[in-house]
Amino acid sequence: MWELLPDRLYDPPVPVAITGLGIVSALAAGVAATRAALREGRSGLRTAAALDLPLAAPVPLGVVPDGTLPARTGRQRAPDRGRALLEIAAREAVASSGLEPRALPPGRVIVGTTLGGMETGTALYRAAREGRPVARARLRDYLPGDQVARAAEKLGLPGPATAVADACASGATAIGLAFRAVRTGAVPWALAGGYDPLCAFVVAGFSSLQAVSPEPCRPFDRRRRGLSLGEGAALLVLEDEAAARARGARVLGRVLGYGAASDAHHLTQPDPSGAGAARAMRAALADADVAPGDLAWVKAHATATVPNDRMEATALRAALGDAAGHVPVVGLKPLVGHTLGGAGAVELALALCASAEGILPPTLGLEEPDPACEGLDLPRGAFRAFHGGPILCNAFGFGGLDASLVVQGRVSP
Repeated sequence: MWELLPDRLYDPPVPVAITGLGIVSALAAGVAATRAALREGRSGLRTAAALDLPLAAPVPLGVVPDGTLPARTGRQRAPDRGRALLEIAAREAVASSGLEPRALPPGRVIVGTTLGGMETGTALYRAAREGRPVARARLRDYLPGDQVARAAEKLGLPGPATAVADACASGATAIGLAFRAVRTGAVPWALAGGYDPLCAFVVAGFSSLQAVSPEPCRPFDRRRRGLSLGEGAALLVLEDEAAARARGARVLGRVLGYGAASDAHHLTQPDPSGAGAARAMRAALADADVAPGDLAWVKAHATATVPNDRMEATALRAALGDAAGHVPVVGLKPLVGHTLGGAGAVELALALCASAEGILPPTLGLEEPDPACEGLDLPRGAFRAFHGGPILCNAFGFGGLDASLVVQGRVSP
């Protein structure tokens, strides 16, 4: 079993500030609209007949350029849906940071995704199979690395651009790697996060696993029936906090620690012992120098599938120890669906938005906790007040790829 241990090669550590944030999801497009939706307790889940699903969490009509869900006809859209989501969130993040890209020294752009340009790839494949003309130049849009590089180019961001494919931990891993790069002084700034689009390919995959719920997902609930698929993107601008404050930047939050591990157990099923997830959480807490009892809450991965929920509950009890029953644990996928490679970034962004509103949201749909998840504080039904403090954010992927981040929201000017 592999584990990413705390990086102690820096002295003194550079505090890493979040100075920019961009998000687009089924809940809303943009930070302001997302905060409003959280205040209202809304969910982005709705019917998605175009993808043969009873319900899902597609981005609202009109946000992406073509304004529709990708159809099954093979007709090509322009631009690719995944790239459009990435660029919407990236533009907002950079604009909100106040940075002037053309005046920046080289930094890093690190973005996680599992699907990238899958919609374009599927459309081109169908066209080729049916003997229709294939625009070969569009093959670039199929490559996640090219999508990330083109987003950086469009924004004028100097420095390496990297795509991370770490299953459903991709967005969290990208943020963790960017955090390390800034904290060690390797770069003065980074743009990091994750994205994924809804498309027929992913619907077919999860449907074949019989993992998709016909009703809104209900993490940790005894009567849950599976996950709800979603799409979206979220990007963060990370900077050396001293430099950010020196230029008068708003500090929206901080990244405090990052940990990762690998179960080495199964292609799709998590290790029931939760050993890998617990190791990732412990590593993140150690990296942040935060004791479990000092956490304000945990943003759980919480897919609403029985194996994942039970594994995560077991891992939380192991990682948090005596604090497990006192630290609130919340699942956010009932708001935006499972955004796959984007989940670690999209849900972290939601946690930051909730922090800015001073609220700790409940897990929507949770009514009767699974007895296997006992011993955890699982808020349900009503908001709780959030008064600040560190948040542990989990993202776990197929293949047992586990990533955890410790972040702080509501940072004073």
